[in-house]
Amino acid sequence: MVERKDNKRIGESPDRKRYLYAFLYAVVLGFSVAAGSNIVFGDDVSLSYTDNYMKPFGITSLLIFAAVSAVAFAGIQVMLRFYGRLRLLFVYPAQGKSQQEIPQQEIPQKKTPQSGSPLLADLQQAVPQPKDGVFGRRRGFLFVLLLLLVSWLPYLLSFAPGSVLDDSLASITPWTNGTPLTNHHPVVYSLLVGGFVYLSKILPLSLNAAVFLYSLVQSVCLAGTLAALFCRLQRAGARRCVLAAGVAYAMIVPYFPAYAMILWKDPLYSCALLWLSLLLFDAVRKEGGLPDRAWQIKWFLVLLCTAFLRNNGAFCLLFMAAALLLSGQRKQFFCTACMTVIVALLFFTAQHTVYPLCHIADTEYTEKIGIPLQQLAATVAYQGKMGEEEREFLLKIMPEQEWKERYAPCLADKIKWTDGANMEYISQNKRSFWKVWGALLLKNPAIYLRAYGMDTF
Repeated sequence: MVERKDNKRIGESPDRKRYLYAFLYAVVLGFSVAAGSNIVFGDDVSLSYTDNYMKPFGITSLLIFAAVSAVAFAGIQVMLRFYGRLRLLFVYPAQGKSQQEIPQQEIPQKKTPQSGSPLLADLQQAVPQPKDGVFGRRRGFLFVLLLLLVSWLPYLLSFAPGSVLDDSLASITPWTNGTPLTNHHPVVYSLLVGGFVYLSKILPLSLNAAVFLYSLVQSVCLAGTLAALFCRLQRAGARRCVLAAGVAYAMIVPYFPAYAMILWKDPLYSCALLWLSLLLFDAVRKEGGLPDRAWQIKWFLVLLCTAFLRNNGAFCLLFMAAALLLSGQRKQFFCTACMTVIVALLFFTAQHTVYPLCHIADTEYTEKIGIPLQQLAATVAYQGKMGEEEREFLLKIMPEQEWKERYAPCLADKIKWTDGANMEYISQNKRSFWKVWGALLLKNPAIYLRAYGMDTF
């Protein structure tokens, strides 16, 4: 039987927080699986609500919800109860003398947050590694980096010069034919793309060659981020078989190279999010100490990338700052949370003051309210409850039949960019729009929830 240092079994907590968190996770997972089992998808995201839809919940859905929730809750309790043994399947035990062999007075007593979580306590136990670890040295990082790039080379040659989408062209055309720069796609990302386009003008390179060069650089960024992840896992004590499986997965699964070679903002944004996770992992392993200056500089730079590489990235930072302040290590992460909020506010300041001064148009308002528009369209399509005031407002945007014809549950673009629709009316009456949206939410919560699930599943 695995025991903790306080002589309590890992599965037994003196408080109820662990059971509450496990219960909430199990309920959310059960609901997600039950809702997903009711989705009917017609193999095309642009199809109407008669082809893509969610069936009503019934007895079968209730049984799926109950079964998945029960299994998930029980599985979490079993995992925590036998965590020490399960951990050894993936992580090497601490090397050197075991604690049973060390006299109790020689074991340093370190203060750790009293969160009741064996996972957190385990993260804060540094695991000494052999000096010749495969991933622990710089050459190990370079080896994994080159291994990934070589394995992705066939995809790079197949997709050459790179996967260019309509959204990609929106970031290229300002530098080729003078189209005004907008914040519809992140300005920083468009500037980055513009740098490669500019190379095709000052060097004997074609535009295709510049796009290919961008694909190469982005592939190196993604491969380097993954290599850094495996280095972190090795230093944390992950077994070599686990590391080898992870590297093999990144080499074989085509999503990674396809993602690396697409001219889009999301690959670099994903790298920034992964670096945030790695830095948080390092901070937790500081065993209650404050992060050093080098860590803070890295954190600040990654925060900037997260905020400015995607227009909703700053909102993610605000949620993360709140989570840090509510965590059991509030004192340790207070300055980190403050820095996170400052970067988010810096982004909002740039978006609403610097960009207009530089004659950079803001994102269209309809682009920001895609999900609410989908929920309103679903209310019209499914003939939800609606008062005369709400109906009048919606019909000023477009006719009722147009709402129904344009509503595609899995694609908001057909509503956002409807030809002939009076979308300017929404921009001119934002307060009325949200008043109507809120009133219909209270009258049709099931339709709203179903519309959100269909657009995000």
